[in-house]
Amino acid sequence: MATPQEREQLAAGTKMALAAMGLGVFVIANDFTALDVALPAIEEDFDVDVGSAQWVINAYALVFGLAIVTGGRLADMLGRRKVFFIGSGIFAGFSLLGALAPDVGFLIGTRVGMGIGAALMWPAILGMTYAALPVSRAALAGGLILGVAGLGNAVGPLIGGALTDLISWRAIFFLNVPVAAIAVAVTAAKIHQPQERVDERIDYAGMATLSLGLLLLLVALDQGTDWGFGDPRVVAMLAGSALMVTSFAVIEPRLGERALVPASV
Repeated sequence: MATPQEREQLAAGTKMALAAMGLGVFVIANDFTALDVALPAIEEDFDVDVGSAQWVINAYALVFGLAIVTGGRLADMLGRRKVFFIGSGIFAGFSLLGALAPDVGFLIGTRVGMGIGAALMWPAILGMTYAALPVSRAALAGGLILGVAGLGNAVGPLIGGALTDLISWRAIFFLNVPVAAIAVAVTAAKIHQPQERVDERIDYAGMATLSLGLLLLLVALDQGTDWGFGDPRVVAMLAGSALMVTSFAVIEPRLGERALVPASV
C-alpha cells in the first residue's frame, strides 16, 4: 500500500508548471539588477548623465512596488491564470520596446510598463504556485518563490554584464521575451486550476489613492538623498503621500469586501 508521501509525489505536469512559475519569478527578479552594470553603456549610448540613467532602474522598481497590491486584487477578481497571461504580455511587449528604445525617456517609459506587467505577474504566480501543490507541500511553494527570486537578483548583474559586453545592453531586454513566452506556453498547457473569482467591481478609488500615496513616498525617499529631505519638493511629496494614504484608510472600510484590501484580509 502506498504511503502518504508516495501518494503526494509530484506529477510530471506539476513539476513543469512549477518550472514555468519559476521562470516567471526569475525574469521579474532578474530585471531588478541586470541593468545595474549596463548603466554606463546606456549613459554613453544616449549621452545622458547618471541621474537620468538611474531612472531606468528606479522606474521599474517603483512601479512594481506601488502596483503589486492592485495586481493581487485583480488576480482574485479576474483569475490568476488570466492575469498572469495579461501581465506576461505587458512585460514582454514593453521589454521588446525597451530593446528598441531610441532615447532614454522612451526607455524609462518602457520600464514603467514592465513594472506594471511584473506587478500583475507576481501575485498570480504566487497564487498558482501554492494552488499547484498539496497543503503539506506549501513550504515548497514558498521556498521555490523565494529561492528563485534570490537567484534572479543574484545572477542579474552577471547576466546583464555578459550580455552588455558580448552583445549590447539591449540584449537584456530581448532576453525577457522568449523567457516570458516559454513561461506562458507551459502555464497554458499545464496549469488548469479552478478559478475562485471574486465577482465585484474594481475599487478604483482605493487603487488611485494607495498607488499615488506609495508613488509619492518612494519618489520622495529616492530623491531625498539627492535634494535633501528638507527640500520643499520632498516635503510636498511626503505630505501628499500622507494625505493619499490617509484617504485610502478612510475609503476602504466603507467598501467592505469590495475594497482593494478587504476587511477580511
